[in-house]
Amino acid sequence: MIGLGVLAVLFAVIGAGKPVVTRRPPIVGIAHIGLKTDNLAVARKFYGDTLGFQEMLTEDKPTRGLTLTYFKVNDHQYIELISIGRPSHSQRSQEDATLAPGVNVNG
Repeated sequence: MIGLGVLAVLFAVIGAGKPVVTRRPPIVGIAHIGLKTDNLAVARKFYGDTLGFQEMLTEDKPTRGLTLTYFKVNDHQYIELISIGRPSHSQRSQEDATLAPGVNVNG
């Protein structure tokens, strides 16, 4: 059986090398941001009327209980408003109940 002292020395020797540096490209911007809203009408007024962003598209997804509204910030960026309502249970399966990992539209 290896003693704790020997293990400590082994870990110290193994960890004594230079750290591994992963080269990643720089983040130069953000293409879009998705924001959940409980009041789509108020959010539309704020982003459209108050801030002056152009509403590009609204998608209703009743089987998932979602309304997605997109506002153009510029030619490369947009804001997505996500309004989560009650899904239509008669038109979707239980497997379709999860919007994304960790986000369930069942509430």
